[in-house]
Amino acid sequence: MALICSSSEVTLKKRKLKNHILKKAKKDQPLTYWEKRFNTFIGKTRFKVESTFGGIKRWFGGGQARYIGIEKMHTQNLMEALCYNLYRSPGIIASNCKN
Repeated sequence: MALICSSSEVTLKKRKLKNHILKKAKKDQPLTYWEKRFNTFIGKTRFKVESTFGGIKRWFGGGQARYIGIEKMHTQNLMEALCYNLYRSPGIIASNCKN
C-alpha cells in the first residue's frame, strides 16, 4: 500500500522540517487514537505561539496591514511585538517575584 503525501508534507520533507500541522477529522472519518495523541502533543507548543498572536490581534488590532510595502509592514509587526511584550511585562515580573 503506497502512502499518499499531501503537498505540505512533500514541502516539509524537502526542507527537512518536522510536521507540526494539526490533524483534522473528515466527514464520516474520525481521527485515530494516534492522530489525537499527536494533536495533544503539538497543541502544547502551538498554544504558546497562538496565544501570543491572539493577544496581539485582540489588544493592538494586529493581523491587518495598515501600510504598503514590506519594510513598513515589518516595522508595524515589530512595534506590535514590542507593545505586546511591554503590555505583558508587569504580570510576568510580578509572577517571577519571590514572596
